[in-house]
Amino acid sequence: MQFIVLTFTSMMLCACPYVFHVPIDDAKEKIDTKLIGKWKRVRGYGANFMDVKRQDEYHYYIKYSNGLCRTKGWLTTVRGFKILNTGGRNAYSFAIIDSLSDDLLFITNYYPHTIYPDSSIQLKDFVDNDLKNYTKHFLFSDLLIRVK
Repeated sequence: MQFIVLTFTSMMLCACPYVFHVPIDDAKEKIDTKLIGKWKRVRGYGANFMDVKRQDEYHYYIKYSNGLCRTKGWLTTVRGFKILNTGGRNAYSFAIIDSLSDDLLFITNYYPHTIYPDSSIQLKDFVDNDLKNYTKHFLFSDLLIRVK
């Protein structure tokens, strides 16, 4: 019970409103080193700062400014869109990386809200179909800048 309360609390503090019990996919893609670094949110909701470090060749270690949320993350590409899976232990959330350059990161929380999947395969199939009509909406994306 304590784990459930802690997971729910940390997800809310990190601005992850929708949590799934399976990831979109396992960590099979190597990390994108451009994501590594300290980022400051200048537009959007959630933690003001995000510190992304390399955990291994497939995982990131992500710490948010509130200090209460530390999680691992990894990339999954579906229909050409890079999706950051974060979490673990049956509590996962997702964000689409709309654009990533040396100094700017546009990212959009992604929650496939009409499905309650039993497996990653089922969720990935749904996401693949859902992203057929997805267009990058930089106007609605959170904007983070690299802190040097």
